[in-house]
Amino acid sequence: MQNTNQTQSLLAHLPPIKRVRGGYLYDTQNRRYLDLWLHNGTLLQGHNDSGSIKLMKNTLSQTALMPYPNIWHERLMKTLQTQYQAKHIYIIEGDSHQAVTPFSEPWKNSNTGYYYLRAGYPLPSHLRVAKLALTLSGYHIILAFTDDTYLAERKTVLPAYLARTALKQLSLFTHTTIKTIEPASHQTPNWDHYGSYFQSSLHPENYRNAFLEALQQGILLPPGIEYTGMYISSLFSEGQQQQISKILHQ
Repeated sequence: MQNTNQTQSLLAHLPPIKRVRGGYLYDTQNRRYLDLWLHNGTLLQGHNDSGSIKLMKNTLSQTALMPYPNIWHERLMKTLQTQYQAKHIYIIEGDSHQAVTPFSEPWKNSNTGYYYLRAGYPLPSHLRVAKLALTLSGYHIILAFTDDTYLAERKTVLPAYLARTALKQLSLFTHTTIKTIEPASHQTPNWDHYGSYFQSSLHPENYRNAFLEALQQGILLPPGIEYTGMYISSLFSEGQQQQISKILHQ
């Protein structure tokens, strides 16, 4: 509960987000925040505007501003079904606190379970039902796979802009398994790096200060020491790299 409270406290400093573009979150005052927490969904998506990705992009840009269910919700479901070739796909609310997966085990051994939706963690292709789960707190975005085809779809969904940012990564996933993610050869003070992911080793109170300082500089870090961020330097401009490097070396 303490971690959840810290996350809520830190995210309270993030203004309402109205859109996502090019790896940035834009608030209602048009200030932009470089997004290192929600996995750089739009950056990693690139500019592939063909086929189902274009439909998904257009669909999700609409759901960011209107509640579910609606026509865009239906189109999103159809797009996901095409992407995953799944018979049933549900958007649900859930609690993923017990489903947190360590770096050394990207997902459960069972074919049925919770999986992080993040670039670099491929997903299995043989499962019949895929459920996008936005947790009640809205801080985790995970996929749940199950063979149960009789689940009822929930009527309520949490912040759509979170779903939009994560779902734009879907084209990156392949159907192979990554067994382990080794610690990266490059490390920075107070941060542990695993592949393209990083996680803070700071004390919670010190991390709060680092989070707020980064936010003032227009960089959104993960809102707690238990969460991971993603940083792929080749995707950023030289100026952005310098800005991010300064934060990660503090």
